[in-house]
Amino acid sequence: ALVAGVLVAASLQYGLARRLLRRPIERSMSARPRFAALVRAVRRNEFRLQGLIRLTPINPASTSYALGAARVRFIGFMVACVALLPGAMVEFALGRAGRHVARMTGRGEPTILLHDAMLLGGIAAIVVAVAVISRVARQAVQRELEVGPDDPTAR
Repeated sequence: ALVAGVLVAASLQYGLARRLLRRPIERSMSARPRFAALVRAVRRNEFRLQGLIRLTPINPASTSYALGAARVRFIGFMVACVALLPGAMVEFALGRAGRHVARMTGRGEPTILLHDAMLLGGIAAIVVAVAVISRVARQAVQRELEVGPDDPTAR
């Protein structure tokens, strides 16, 4: 259900941006030169860059709207949306972990069980992993933006 929800929401955002909201989104993007450069880079290296953008801490809905307005191919868009799944799964896991921590505080015992310690360690590991992956992806996107449209090294 989580996977289907993520993919359906992204495809609806893409469709709305491509069919109904393209002009207002393009006007908004043209006022932001850095964003316009990102769109040009996506058009140059569509699949790889879309996946990397999905791994950065940029709002996924905004990204879907921008990519739809940029007229990227739908199949490439949907394949790149697979990179949304780790973030969605992290959000789901953190929600469950938050519920567990709330139960821990309400049970009245000051002791932390092995299960509790493992859960809290897992949360810490997830946060570190997401931070590292986001940083690597952001750096890769930055490198793509630094490559000019006429650069012979552009992929």
